[in-house]
Amino acid sequence: MFMHIHLKGKNILQGVYVIQIKQKNVQRTNPAFNSSIITVDINLRNDAAPEFCGDIFRGFLGHALKFNQDNYCEPDTEDSAYSRIYKADNDIKPYAVLSFKNEDLVTGFLKIHGDRRKYVPSVLSSLYEKEGVYNFNGCKYEIGGIQARTMNEIPEYNLGDSTTVNFITPTALFEKGRLMQLPAFSALVTASLRSFNRTAKKYDPGNYPLHVEDLEFDNYPEILDFDIRTNSILVHSRKNREKKNIVFTGITGSITYDTSGVDPGLGTILKAGEYLQIGKNTTYGFGGFYVASAKA
Repeated sequence: MFMHIHLKGKNILQGVYVIQIKQKNVQRTNPAFNSSIITVDINLRNDAAPEFCGDIFRGFLGHALKFNQDNYCEPDTEDSAYSRIYKADNDIKPYAVLSFKNEDLVTGFLKIHGDRRKYVPSVLSSLYEKEGVYNFNGCKYEIGGIQARTMNEIPEYNLGDSTTVNFITPTALFEKGRLMQLPAFSALVTASLRSFNRTAKKYDPGNYPLHVEDLEFDNYPEILDFDIRTNSILVHSRKNREKKNIVFTGITGSITYDTSGVDPGLGTILKAGEYLQIGKNTTYGFGGFYVASAKA
């Protein structure tokens, strides 16, 4: 199965494009992608949570899968949900987490991609059965609600004359080893395509690749407005039973781009990045953003 996006234009600098999305030589308006998303609302009983808690939510989920109700580590089998999701033996993981404060709750999302989504029932069972057995960042908690749904394609989304990208968790895109403080629109499109293709190639190969030809925006479209800050987050990591504290850095806030000369269909590519998350450290909750467009 081959997915191909061909961009044709009169003048690259003017951004006049016609987008064609094809899968099995059938034109589509949005790319297919197989995934599942679990949403968990956590009530910390008036205890405070940090603003960005992706690494805490990641550890919370891993503990639910790894430990039993008596808080003893369960044997690690090759086909367990913990092994097949968390311990995938490569740099490209089959999941991403997103978590942030939501009024009096912490809302967390676990996205499980491709063939690994068959472990969703096991994840749900672990969350329900072990509620209250352990804590969330040292705090007692209650689960306010759990939702789960499947996803089979990236939703179609058309850009307006201006497009605002809201970075809701720290997003780490780099150019020549340096963090992009104000990423160009082209960088977001490229990062979204990269996130899709890296994940699909490994875990959903029937829908790989997603390809864009002649995407040469340079720094076009123009940035109209921005409100950005840099966040450095201390992350607690464990590798080979050794605990490490690592500082990850990314940007949050918003950037508004002039997309009046861009084919509206590129919004669907950004939606792929919105779902999959972009940049580095997505398994720790980084790279979360959403797109909002306005008509003239």
